[in-house]
Amino acid sequence: MAGLLTTAPVSDISTSVVDMNSTENCTTSGVTVAADIPPPHELWLTIILGVLVAFIVVVTVAGNVLVLLSFALERTIRQPTNYFIASLAVSDLLIGSFSMPCFTLYLLLGYWPLGELVCDLWLALDWTVCLASQYTVFFITVDRFFSVKIPAKYRHWRTEKKVVTMVSLTWIFPTLIFFTSIVGWQYFVGKRTVKPLQCEVQFMSDPLFTFLLTIGYYWIPLCVMIGLYGVLQI
Repeated sequence: MAGLLTTAPVSDISTSVVDMNSTENCTTSGVTVAADIPPPHELWLTIILGVLVAFIVVVTVAGNVLVLLSFALERTIRQPTNYFIASLAVSDLLIGSFSMPCFTLYLLLGYWPLGELVCDLWLALDWTVCLASQYTVFFITVDRFFSVKIPAKYRHWRTEKKVVTMVSLTWIFPTLIFFTSIVGWQYFVGKRTVKPLQCEVQFMSDPLFTFLLTIGYYWIPLCVMIGLYGVLQI
């Protein structure tokens, strides 16, 4: 979702007459803005896509709200391991209630209309919840591994406080990484490189940073999980 679109400030938009019919062509320093962008889809397709996404959003939000309510109200399922499931439900709830509507807005309009700040906050939140979800799955894998290999010792060690600490770390680190790198990147490099009416992650233009980030947050956890599940099968 990182390749989306953001709008230019209204005060920067100038209007000029280009023909005898007074057709308006809005530009910002020569950059095409919303008035010049044709709808990316036919009206009937836009309606169908909007309805489908709205249905998916409602199902996603309702399902994860039920999971969280069950976890909060039913003490019998409020076990240490289920804290990881609750964390996954929170990440999916945020995706369904914020990330999916924002992406759908871009999909249907063909440009980003909500400004730079909302763009950066959306991307930062989207990347944060995705990484938090991945790390939560990682901890679930580790939890299952030790529950099978050293069940008595591990279950004695795995207290509610320690599980809450692990879950907290899965949210703290992604938040620090992505809100700092996405919102603050333009200040680190001294300029904002995202084009008007576009919304994208600026650090994607830095190959080394992107490579190291991908290795750290995706490939290393993936390889460790594969290794742990492989050992469990032996």
